[in-house]
Amino acid sequence: GDNGDVVDCVDIYKQPAFNHPLLKDHKLQINPSSALYQNNSGPDFIQTWHKNGKCSEGTVPIRRRQLQDSDTSMQGPHHEASLHCSIFKTYQLNKCNLFIYMDVKLQYAGIISWPPAGQKYYGGGGHLSVWNPAVSRTRDLSASTLIVSLSVAEAAFMIAGWIDRPTGNWWLYVKDNPIGYWPAALFTGFPEEAERLKWGGQIYDSIGGAQHTDTDMGNGLFPETNQASLVCSLKYVDSGFTLRTPLRSSLRTLVTNPLCYNAELLPGSDPANGVCFMFGGSGRNINCQ
Repeated sequence: GDNGDVVDCVDIYKQPAFNHPLLKDHKLQINPSSALYQNNSGPDFIQTWHKNGKCSEGTVPIRRRQLQDSDTSMQGPHHEASLHCSIFKTYQLNKCNLFIYMDVKLQYAGIISWPPAGQKYYGGGGHLSVWNPAVSRTRDLSASTLIVSLSVAEAAFMIAGWIDRPTGNWWLYVKDNPIGYWPAALFTGFPEEAERLKWGGQIYDSIGGAQHTDTDMGNGLFPETNQASLVCSLKYVDSGFTLRTPLRSSLRTLVTNPLCYNAELLPGSDPANGVCFMFGGSGRNINCQ
């Protein structure tokens, strides 16, 4: 890619995910049992490395680990699940390390939704604006996310998607295209429905506890500028495997520190874009040290 990334095309049956002990005998699901569509429009989602070609059928693209990514918890030439152990504190469950938010280095600004009485969430969706945020430190992270939480303690979660109920696998879609899934075997002991959904921006401050990072969230602008990053068409998946718009009464703002990053739910509902909110911020500033 233009940024120096090297992408390897790995045999789909030899991808590092199968090194996980719970996936030893996993049978690969090529396509979801059924599909949901959000009527996504706009330009195709293209990665910069596509200028140099694409992976052939039967292989998956995996970014090769760079020298600056080195971490003692990683094995092999590619990023594996163990990488996240340096970012998230781990939680032991059924001999499987899952990850929970308990680190002051993580900051969030967005919207959270719990299912109203009598309803259940089986996944979520939305239109998230994607930017190229300024990241001030090599190991900082800035992301636009939809997080599907499967438990109150957030002992298990995934970034976006909805459950394929016949298999129990949780699928990720981008612009109505199935990208891949988290196998059901990773979530034994959890209910098949989601505890809550969260949309918004997330920052990982690699130092934490010292001077605040000035890594941008979104485009680096706060919602009060009316030009911040935007998330629209907030959706949840109901028990009938149908995309629904959550009730506004079920939506709450969730912000770690509004002086550094913030979120604001927009009034009303746009006929074309549904329920929307803005989020973002610059990190360190005169009010955020």
